[in-house]
Amino acid sequence: MGNIEEVLTIELPVGENFRIQRCRYTPKKGKPTKRISVVSGIHGDELEGQYVCFLLGEWLREHLEAIKGTIDIYPAINSLGIDSITRTIPFYDIDLNRIFPGSKEDFLPAQIAHGVVEVMRGSDFAIDIHSSNIYLREIPQVRIAKAQENTLVPLANLLNIDFVWVHDAVTVLEST
Repeated sequence: MGNIEEVLTIELPVGENFRIQRCRYTPKKGKPTKRISVVSGIHGDELEGQYVCFLLGEWLREHLEAIKGTIDIYPAINSLGIDSITRTIPFYDIDLNRIFPGSKEDFLPAQIAHGVVEVMRGSDFAIDIHSSNIYLREIPQVRIAKAQENTLVPLANLLNIDFVWVHDAVTVLEST
């Protein structure tokens, strides 16, 4: 069974807290070999990633013996955007995906980005799940920056996805 942990809390000016939770799966026996982070919900209007996280968690619960490393699932990074089905962080109208690595001393979106980077620090791999909005359909794909091509393309091929897209960092904004 996965262990749900609150990994980031930021006090909001309205007397509430912004929270990010993860569900962590670890091997039943032995030490974890690697750590992978699966992230979704950076854009609040991309809901399919949350479903993928749910299905992944369901599969992991049914196959606990298959877990060899630590698997962290973060299904709702931009929970404020998800609650309002908006791409950006409400009130700020900021695309969280463009603010990384963020800063602890800056405004809320930058604090969220900074917190996500810090909590995922030490992961061997991170998979950031995005999807289309309600006006666009896309085929499942993996996007990889050219600098990581040799390492990541063989791993991407294991995902059984028809389209692996390798492009220069200028086309994939460096902050993403």
